[in-house]
Amino acid sequence: MNKLFDIPKMRIVVISAAVVVTLAVITVTVACLKVNAPTGDKDAVDAMVSVSESDTEPPVSEIPETETEKIPDDEEGLLYQNNGNGTCTVVGIGTCTKTEITLPEKSPGGLRVVAISTGAFENCDKIVSIHIPASVRDIGTGAFVGCKSLTTFTVETTNTEYCAVGSVLFSKDKTELVCYPAKRVGQNYLLSTNVTRISPYAFDGVSTLSKLLYRGTISQFQNITIGTGNSIFTKMPIEFNYNALK
Repeated sequence: MNKLFDIPKMRIVVISAAVVVTLAVITVTVACLKVNAPTGDKDAVDAMVSVSESDTEPPVSEIPETETEKIPDDEEGLLYQNNGNGTCTVVGIGTCTKTEITLPEKSPGGLRVVAISTGAFENCDKIVSIHIPASVRDIGTGAFVGCKSLTTFTVETTNTEYCAVGSVLFSKDKTELVCYPAKRVGQNYLLSTNVTRISPYAFDGVSTLSKLLYRGTISQFQNITIGTGNSIFTKMPIEFNYNALK
């Protein structure tokens, strides 16, 4: 009789030991998963360990999208984009019908105007002149493409990035010609030998210019980086070694 009862006890002991070992393996495996799991999988692992455990991590805040701020109709009517840091960028003509545009240093909402976006005034064929304030630090590619009535650029003298020379828009150091007004007065234009770069679309749509004058040599001119959208240079005659006194 004693032998009959001894066998079940041994089985119970063996089974209990197996259960303990199995639980230990599961615990170690889950712990390893939590340590080694990629960041994105940690929540899933935590849920496996305890489905009743509440999520104490706050939700990740979404990055606010930039907002477009429209100037009230009783002012310029231009469109601005909020850069999210107290500054804004001019992005379009909006409802503005003026032919002489004076960009302000601050939008009606008090944001500092620091840039003009790519193509901001594209095909605004009524604009005659544009004044750029001291606050503008960046002008996007082709910002004035298609402004076929544009005759004049003026820039606040305290602007540290841009300047205007003879109604033409330049970088402050005058090494880059940013934009030549499409309808600037004069059939000839004397290009300075200080210019090393002509911005993309700088001469796009120019209708009044018939000849370019250049005091430097052909070799010097060939060293100028001419951006895309300036096909006028393949059609317009260029006089090299120009001397106004001869």
